[in-house]
Amino acid sequence: MNKFYKTEHLTFDEKKQILNEARKKSFKWWVDKLDCGVSWSRKKIEMSFEDIMKKFNEKSYLVITLRDRIIEGMYIEICFKTYESPNYFLWVRMTIENEVFFINKYNLKEYE
Repeated sequence: MNKFYKTEHLTFDEKKQILNEARKKSFKWWVDKLDCGVSWSRKKIEMSFEDIMKKFNEKSYLVITLRDRIIEGMYIEICFKTYESPNYFLWVRMTIENEVFFINKYNLKEYE
C-alpha cells in the first residue's frame, strides 16, 4: 500500500523547505540521473545535497509518499524530479514517525 499526498497547494519556497527538512530528518537519501541519450535507466550518482538542490526549480515535480514495502517496512519518501535533460531525481527517506509532522505543518491531503 502506498499513500500519495497532494503538493499542488504548496509554494516553491515551501517545497524547498520540505526538502531541506526531510534531509535533516532522513535515514537515507541519494541522487539518480537519467540521461536518455546514454541509457533508459536511472543511475545513482554522487552529488551533494547542496548541488542537487540547485537543480530544483519551479518546473520540478515534488512527490510525497507513504511507502509500505515488504522488506523495508513503512517509511515516508519525499522526492523530486527535474524536467530538463538529463533528468535528476532526489530521493529522501524518513521513518514513519515523520508523517504527522509534514501532514500538519504543510496541510497535506491524501490523493483519493
